[in-house]
Amino acid sequence: MARLLVRWALQGKAGRILDPSFGGCNFLRTAIDVLQELGVPEAGTLVHGVDIDPTALTFAEGLVTSDVQRDNFVIEDFFNIEPPDSNAELFDAVVGNPPYIRHHWFQNQTRSRAVAAAQRAGARLSLRADAWAYFTVHSTRFLKPGGRLAFLLPGALLQAQYAAPVLKILEEKFAGVWTIRVMERLFPDAQEETVVLLAWGEGSGPCRRRFDEVSTVEELQRLLDRANLITAHDQTDGRAWKESGISQRSLSLWQELQQRPDILTLKSLATLRIGVVTGANEFFVRSAAERGKLEAPGVRLAPLVSRARWLKALRWRQSDIAFADSATRASRLICIEAHADMPNELERLIGRAEALGLQERHKCALRDPWYSLVDVSVPDAFLPYMGSSAPRLVLNETGATCTNTIHRVWWKEPTAPKESLAVGSWTTFFALGAELLGRSYGGGVLKLEPGPAAHVPVPAVPGSERSCDRLDRLVRQGKTAEASALADQVVLRDLLGLAEPEVSALREATLELATRRKGERKVRGGNERHSEV
Repeated sequence: MARLLVRWALQGKAGRILDPSFGGCNFLRTAIDVLQELGVPEAGTLVHGVDIDPTALTFAEGLVTSDVQRDNFVIEDFFNIEPPDSNAELFDAVVGNPPYIRHHWFQNQTRSRAVAAAQRAGARLSLRADAWAYFTVHSTRFLKPGGRLAFLLPGALLQAQYAAPVLKILEEKFAGVWTIRVMERLFPDAQEETVVLLAWGEGSGPCRRRFDEVSTVEELQRLLDRANLITAHDQTDGRAWKESGISQRSLSLWQELQQRPDILTLKSLATLRIGVVTGANEFFVRSAAERGKLEAPGVRLAPLVSRARWLKALRWRQSDIAFADSATRASRLICIEAHADMPNELERLIGRAEALGLQERHKCALRDPWYSLVDVSVPDAFLPYMGSSAPRLVLNETGATCTNTIHRVWWKEPTAPKESLAVGSWTTFFALGAELLGRSYGGGVLKLEPGPAAHVPVPAVPGSERSCDRLDRLVRQGKTAEASALADQVVLRDLLGLAEPEVSALREATLELATRRKGERKVRGGNERHSEV
């Protein structure tokens, strides 16, 4: 992969090349090899790297013997380094695999320096942005006018809300931006899929954008070998990468339906909040069998939905709690008031937890005492946070709350058409919205963050509530395909008046996105899939 990106970045010519987080030196070593193959004398003098970790020098030592000057390896925080003033000292190419450090680990002074560096590049990134986003933006400042950027990045580039300013900067600074989703798992231990980012040319006019997806690295190589195709495409229409994977007819229909008065966003109907964040589920999530030993005045074991996969119905009932209590050890949440009279068994549990240091965990340390949960509110409905299939609304007819694998939903109006909303969430239309607004993670998981979830449109069509019980029975019987078909028939066909070809178009678009997310796409005729976006 390093070889493919370096070859693309250099385009068969000698040039100064930088890896802003060189680590194990894979990209720099490859750059020397490629330059030597081009017959470039003293190829190593053109190769430069930055890394914050001094141990990276142990990998770099072997390259010093390849004409690389020791001064070309800089051990420093990349965000402390400013590009040279002279264009001659800038780089023809910047390549690499920036750190995949999540935003909650990327903190303090390092985050402050990264924010300042991004602002100097013209970008204001969300505090939820991960480290790679700052690296990408800051790296653009080290390129000569017309230089090339080639990075391996996580799928968040194409899906996360915080990535929008990154793409905007790239489109302003470059003549062309090419993103390629690689369905093969290149980093088996990472939750994120891999996206190749290629950017080139000087951004003097409208940016030419392109999106492709390939199944394997070999297919990527064939695609890059035909890289001159990029010049043959007309100006793009700015469609997002997910939208580019479905027909314009399906996308237009989805957008048109949102203008109807009986199709509303969840944000307009309800307040969404993540489930209870305990900070130590191994302590707080208990079994119903422990109620006799742990409950006391000020201490209760509240019913809990701790697994999104339990929500296989349209209604969460007392019978569901009873089944969970009998079938699992994780169906109760221990709620302890600050000054409760604690039984001996609970005191022993707290002692063992503190011996393990649970009280020092971030969320626990914010509470006083650490074992007294603050937010255990019971929602009106549940919406799974992530899973292999599109989430659906489940009405909460009990006093149960849920863990943070599930969103809690409260209706803004007591008279909200809740049964209609539950039925509407089983339509293909709702599933398509979740696919378009959610994010893909490793293993084909669809993750619907609170922000995007609030914008998912859901039909609230009068009359559809009459099908709620029938749908509930189908889902409980495991007949999910039949349940979705029934919701489509009742809501989309009978009540909204869509023709069967229109419903089929929505269904095909949903299946297309779900198939791509799960990495199951068969590349037709052995050719890679391409679309301008």
